[in-house]
Amino acid sequence: MNLSLPDSNEGESRKIFEKLLIAKALQDVSFRNKLIKNPKAIIAKEFGTQLPVDINVIVLEETDKILYIVLPHRADKMPYKNGD
Repeated sequence: MNLSLPDSNEGESRKIFEKLLIAKALQDVSFRNKLIKNPKAIIAKEFGTQLPVDINVIVLEETDKILYIVLPHRADKMPYKNGD
């Protein structure tokens, strides 16, 4: 089953494709393992699109003892200051 994205803006598309990938990974152990090992290939196969060569994708799987918080890219690239 290939996944497809509805037409929407870039931020919304990313949220939707992440939800679709997560939903499929929760239902299919083999898919989850492939997604962890080679996410760019799985994204290309499932969505019919290649990510740019200079874009890296890392899939992390939480455990009952590890929680990941992903901070979005800051376009301004200014360093964070204490209290910000």
